[in-house]
Amino acid sequence: MTLLRVARQAEVGEGQKVIKEAHGRKFLLVRVHGTVYCTDAHCFHMGTSLAGGDIEDSGSHACIVCPAHRYRIELCSGKKIDRKLDGAVCASADQKQRIYEVHPDPEFIWQAGQWSAVHPVTTASLYR
Repeated sequence: MTLLRVARQAEVGEGQKVIKEAHGRKFLLVRVHGTVYCTDAHCFHMGTSLAGGDIEDSGSHACIVCPAHRYRIELCSGKKIDRKLDGAVCASADQKQRIYEVHPDPEFIWQAGQWSAVHPVTTASLYR
């Protein structure tokens, strides 16, 4: 597996979002509860930049909220998270954001260099 160095650890503080670009694609790095997540920088739905989105906990799910349509995207899986009227949280099986494996070391944040990613074909492929 090829690793791509995308940022220094110091660049992504707790609760912060950082956009990086490599190989013609923009990535969003987010640190929540000490864990760094990496996803495409644009929402799978209509390509809105997620840089302006809020970070929320929806149940036990760390999510980024798309600023355009308020879609909640689970950072660990890329799934769209919804809250039902009874308060239960459910994840969409077919609406997903592309996410990437992250391999941190003490100084750098590395991303797995397979740009087919965990979810190889998503509408996010249209938005770079």
